[in-house]
Amino acid sequence: MEIIKRAIGQINYRSEGEGMPEEFGGIAAVVNSTTDLRFFEERIEPGAFENVLEDDVRVLFNHDADAILGRTKSNTARVWVNGDGNLEYTWKPDYENPLHKQVARSIMRGDITQSSFAFTIEDYTWEKSDKYGDNSTHVIRKIKELMDVSPVTYPAYQDTISEARSILRTKPDSYTDYPEAASNNAQRALDWAEENGWGDCGTDVGKQRARQLANKEPLSRDTIARMSAFKRHQQNKDVPYDEGCGGLMWDAWGGDAGIEWAARKLKEIDGVKEEKSNDHELINIVKTKYK
Repeated sequence: MEIIKRAIGQINYRSEGEGMPEEFGGIAAVVNSTTDLRFFEERIEPGAFENVLEDDVRVLFNHDADAILGRTKSNTARVWVNGDGNLEYTWKPDYENPLHKQVARSIMRGDITQSSFAFTIEDYTWEKSDKYGDNSTHVIRKIKELMDVSPVTYPAYQDTISEARSILRTKPDSYTDYPEAASNNAQRALDWAEENGWGDCGTDVGKQRARQLANKEPLSRDTIARMSAFKRHQQNKDVPYDEGCGGLMWDAWGGDAGIEWAARKLKEIDGVKEEKSNDHELINIVKTKYK
């Protein structure tokens, strides 16, 4: 997977006497904290950094390889997991280096207040999100490589959008967050058909859809798209079961509750794809996370 960057707050410094600070640092990553990335949520599990603490990690300014502030291998930086399980780092400035002096003063003035870290992922899973539904919380279980930690002027908005697209491609394409009413509608259609028969109503696909909904089975993106498209038959939805197929098959596909949910869900699933022609708007969306 490509290198991912995440920015949070908390930068601090330590000084003795009246001189410039001898050490700067911050929290690079917080575990067990759910972050809303606007397209999905993300959480880092405790222990995710266990295998990378011995990596040769650089402290860079704004993730720029030409703007190095410290390095663990040269003992000018340290990276460790603190008592809360969070990833913490420090770096020792060289005040004969103009860049170090510039960054140090910007931190002291409060112009730079965020830390960020760049990493790759070895192990992850998806869990349900209360906000975005099934398979919408990206849980990072293990970091594969810790590339760098960085004080940053501002988050890289375009990078955040690109990373969201990449991560969402790993998201399982199945969903179970359709409303209870959709399952009830499908079950009602099945019960009537069991007693009276389907007659000439519906296709095998429609009957299978009713069983899926009634059994509360996961639905794929393509299935949701078909449910949404079934709205074209809404002019027949009020036909009584015993007078024709319209109402029976409408309920078999989830009824009003299921088909309206499918239309909303399809827009949510395809939201990142739809923004390809309007990156500027998405940049503004991501920016709101950091205000």
